Amino acid sequence: MIRLFVLAVTFALPLLAAAEPYMVLGRAIDLSPPPGYCVVGKTPAERQYLERYKDISKSALELLQASVPCSDLKKFNAKLLSQFPRTALVSVVKAKGQLTLETGTRQQFLSRFGKPESFDVEAVNTRLRKALTDKTFAAAMSKMTPLGSDGDAYYWAMLGTAQAEGMPLYRVTSVSAALLINRLPLSVQASESVGFTDGPAPASIVQNQIKSILVRNP
Repeated sequence: MIRLFVLAVTFALPLLAAAEPYMVLGRAIDLSPPPGYCVVGKTPAERQYLERYKDISKSALELLQASVPCSDLKKFNAKLLSQFPRTALVSVVKAKGQLTLETGTRQQFLSRFGKPESFDVEAVNTRLRKALTDKTFAAAMSKMTPLGSDGDAYYWAMLGTAQAEGMPLYRVTSVSAALLINRLPLSVQASESVGFTDGPAPASIVQNQIKSILVRNP
């Protein structure tokens, strides 16, 4: 298992539909937000939100892109939302606080997490959304379940609660994936809070975003 601490960090504070290039250690990463999502960071309020996240996660992650449903972003800037109930995050994972390049192949990278298994996206989405309605769990991170690999990435599901400073506690589900792109270890994560199930579910968002990353970064 590699750097699972990063999954807990991104879980603790979940966060313009066009591709954006990013440079890390001289390596280019081309990213696009999920359909219907917009990149966070255009307004002062958005940048303040991002800086808070980056400060919390800086020992484990280098955040590349945070995106949320465009409708939620409009509400946030209109001060109708104080936090984002649905987020999609793409980050580079650090090793002992430092950015490093992987030396092995993608298959070698994925093999460190466990044996490949079938990854049923719809079953995961159904299970996580059902769990959101269960008011009995209240731990900060009550459950983290390995889901296996589809050959491109290794996936985990998480259940629990999250609370930003000065914000109310809320129940959340999250799906995270680890993949290797251009020798950079990436973390892709989508989260969803209770009551916000009117869009694509986390597992679908993560898998579709991984497919987009692979196409844009062959």
